[in-house]
Amino acid sequence: MNLEKNNSRKLGKIVGFILMYFVFTTIFYFVLNYFEKLPENFNFFYMLNLTLSFVLIGSLLKITLK
Repeated sequence: MNLEKNNSRKLGKIVGFILMYFVFTTIFYFVLNYFEKLPENFNFFYMLNLTLSFVLIGSLLKITLK
């Protein structure tokens, strides 16, 4: 029974992280687009890659500083 709770919590954290990643990236993209701070050829998929690189760099820093 306890094993099922741990698996569901782990899955919930992963799903929550992915959902909030897309929400943050979408809001960030539209704010930068509204203030015209993005180049013309910059689309949403570039923003996904940019924010994903920030997440990966932050995760690597967290691991190395432990």
